[in-house]
Amino acid sequence: MRRRYLKKVNVVYRFKLRVLTLDEYEDLNEDERRDLWKVYLDSLYRTNQISKHQARTWKYPSKELK
Repeated sequence: MRRRYLKKVNVVYRFKLRVLTLDEYEDLNEDERRDLWKVYLDSLYRTNQISKHQARTWKYPSKELK
């Protein structure tokens, strides 16, 4: 059986790998990154990759992925 929604670890990894590495987002400060995180979660919710509850409650990750 397939998992219905993505896990938070996978979403954080994709966000850091696919979004924050783009040239236009490299120079963002912490507040702008949090706003971008909210937009990213909203887009995942709209494409049914995460639930509405997940999109509202997940906080911006404070730990760096290595």
